[in-house]
Amino acid sequence: MNNKELQALRKLFFLSTAEAAEHIGGVSARSWQHWESGRYKVPDDVAEKMNSLIHHRLSIIKTCEDLIEEKAQGIESIYNHYYLTLSDYEAKNPEANVIHWRMAQCVAAYFLGSKIASIK
Repeated sequence: MNNKELQALRKLFFLSTAEAAEHIGGVSARSWQHWESGRYKVPDDVAEKMNSLIHHRLSIIKTCEDLIEEKAQGIESIYNHYYLTLSDYEAKNPEANVIHWRMAQCVAAYFLGSKIASIK
């Protein structure tokens, strides 16, 4: 994975540099910035974690698409929850963490952008 791919995926997953550094890389935000700038090579374990998140995101999208298709019979509007804060997300999903929350935001935005579902 190159530095531009790392940055693009971080942004796709709605992660701040600090969140990605802490929860994916286990490093300082400055180290993550060095990877994104191309100053240092993206470590293999970080690339693997990011690739794992790609597959996780696609799996969530597929599951949601299946549910939407199943429930859309006769329903005029489909809604997806979008939680503005981690604490709001944790209130509904007690076992959640930052990565889960950001992935939920990412998927909700995907469906909104695809005009498949609205956000509430």
